[in-house]
Amino acid sequence: MECETGLVDRPLNGDPLYWGKAAEGLAGSHLDEVKRMVVEYRARLVKIDGAMLSVAKVAAVAGEAARVQVVLDESARPRLEASREWVFDSTMNGTDTYGVTTGFGGAAHRRTKEFAALQKELIRYLNAGVFGASRSDGYTLPTEVTRAAMLVRINTLTQGYSGIRFEILEAIAKLLNANVTPCLPLRGTITASGDLVPLSYIAGLITGRQNSAAVAPDGSKVDAAEAFRIAGIEHGFFALQPKEGLAIVNGTAVGSGLAAIAVRHVRSVMGEIRALRNMDDDEVFAYAKRIAAPYDLVMQTKQLGRLPVVQFAAGGVATPADAALMMQLGCDGVFVGSGIFKSGDPARRARAIVQAVTHYSDPEILADVSAGLGDAMVGINLNDQNVERYAARSH
Repeated sequence: MECETGLVDRPLNGDPLYWGKAAEGLAGSHLDEVKRMVVEYRARLVKIDGAMLSVAKVAAVAGEAARVQVVLDESARPRLEASREWVFDSTMNGTDTYGVTTGFGGAAHRRTKEFAALQKELIRYLNAGVFGASRSDGYTLPTEVTRAAMLVRINTLTQGYSGIRFEILEAIAKLLNANVTPCLPLRGTITASGDLVPLSYIAGLITGRQNSAAVAPDGSKVDAAEAFRIAGIEHGFFALQPKEGLAIVNGTAVGSGLAAIAVRHVRSVMGEIRALRNMDDDEVFAYAKRIAAPYDLVMQTKQLGRLPVVQFAAGGVATPADAALMMQLGCDGVFVGSGIFKSGDPARRARAIVQAVTHYSDPEILADVSAGLGDAMVGINLNDQNVERYAARSH
């Protein structure tokens, strides 16, 4: 049946990937979307409940540390406690659980009863990032991105599926609110199977590892003890319990934070361009002066209705949905992430992304090319005949 919007209201099984719903949500101009984003961005409080965390909220916490505060919804506390109890009960009952009673990756065939020590060693093992001697050497992830990653990660963990304590998430929120930012390595992850290395440095700070460091509100670099003092975390460093180390690192929060910031930038640019097109010549001149840009270049942008250069989106574009979103936001093309070559069917996935770039506004084509692509990232199957070769590398 046809809705008032003109979109066809198809049954759920006719829209398995919700592309129809997504297209309906994207109805309207970019300027309208930017206006909605600005309202959320200007809010002084961001409540984290594990549900709807928007691009604007991530961008606000990432870039407005002095203005925006983060608070955890108390409704998450019982969920996290129940999840934590499940981990303890299953461990005590002798249930084998990956990363709790077993090793990781190629060492998953190994078993241990040193559950807390396993988590501690995981963080030590992953703290393998490369840092330079100064903050301006290009080796440290920008503070804005790290703050976005911290927010995205605690939002995911408040859903209560990972067996981590509420108090750990509170500590990370306090670091955000005090504008104390862990130093994360810029390189060392492709966001394909978890941002393991950079996220391990957040875990390193809250556990008080000697190599951990943070950037204080005044821009100085401090150790973990001083970071806790500034943030008002009074109970001291955390000793990780079963699964908690894995819970912190096993996610794509860095990539998601970067994506949120990129989407916000694209929306802002396109919103500015649409506002520019409604200006008369005198207003364009005043606008060019205000942003310190050449008048001729600004006028050309107004006439074209887009930037006078090719605007690409990059950084982990690995699905037709990623590509279509960035095209819908106003990009001219996408750089595809190298992670697709580790997917189940790289050639088919690449063709699907090309189709998504070409037909980004057609939900039926997008749904069709998104189906049957196989695994996004093929992992190690312990039943594989080569598993012993992988295991040997862990000795």
